[in-house]
Amino acid sequence: MKTIIIALSLISSLFFNKLSAAPREENPVVLAAFQTRFAAAQDAEWTELNGLYKVRFTLDGTVSSAYFNNEGILVAMTHQLSPASLPAALRASLRSEMAGRWVTELFVVETEKGRTWYVTLENADEKLVLQSAAGRKWKNYNATLTL
Repeated sequence: MKTIIIALSLISSLFFNKLSAAPREENPVVLAAFQTRFAAAQDAEWTELNGLYKVRFTLDGTVSSAYFNNEGILVAMTHQLSPASLPAALRASLRSEMAGRWVTELFVVETEKGRTWYVTLENADEKLVLQSAAGRKWKNYNATLTL
């Protein structure tokens, strides 16, 4: 009996977690736009962020996020990357920025204006976030944080 109650609790918690992953105020236009554009996407998790609908999902083994406005128009996309997938000029420039740090996060933001790469470098004492500049080098995106 105890096992049945525990199993039912787990199943119901999984079910309700899936329900809470939908946008708080469902927008059928946004949902349809996402499903049309990313039909093979898996593990979609929805949130609302500054008036945009953000959906984090997995597609072809890559974790991505898409940002839609209320009309279902895709505003921006982000993809998590490995340093090997950077353009050659940015990869070479990144090597000179590392200086005893390691990459903890690397992603690209795609908008109608183009692509911008962001990388977070860390060591035991600091965390540095860099943004690509003209697709060839890196610049500080925010102040270095001392840990």
